[in-house]
Amino acid sequence: MPLYDIFPAIDTTAYFVKWGSIVCVIILILLYALWRWTKRKKKKTRPYYLNILNHCDFNDSKRTAHQLSYYGKFVVRTVQEKEKLQYLITTLESYKYNKKTIPLPIELQEAIQIFLVQLGSKDV
Repeated sequence: MPLYDIFPAIDTTAYFVKWGSIVCVIILILLYALWRWTKRKKKKTRPYYLNILNHCDFNDSKRTAHQLSYYGKFVVRTVQEKEKLQYLITTLESYKYNKKTIPLPIELQEAIQIFLVQLGSKDV
């Protein structure tokens, strides 16, 4: 006795191939976007931060104090450099939270410049 089914058999391989290829293309696009995003990130090194500190404007004491306290920790390596940086940061503390931006004293400007020259000379 032959068996008769109510629903006819459907060939589903075409659907799997179509949707599978669409999913693969979407995954490839996402992987490419992730690769480009990680490749585009610029790695910031010690000379990058030294360049920022060397171009500080000493007439803007607040900005100089903030830049030296933030970027300074990325450029120091030895204990002596850390101590000098800590001394400069504590000296600049009063300028950091001042409402008015006033130029730094000449002695402090020279101390910062000497510190930056000493840091930069070790890279050469």
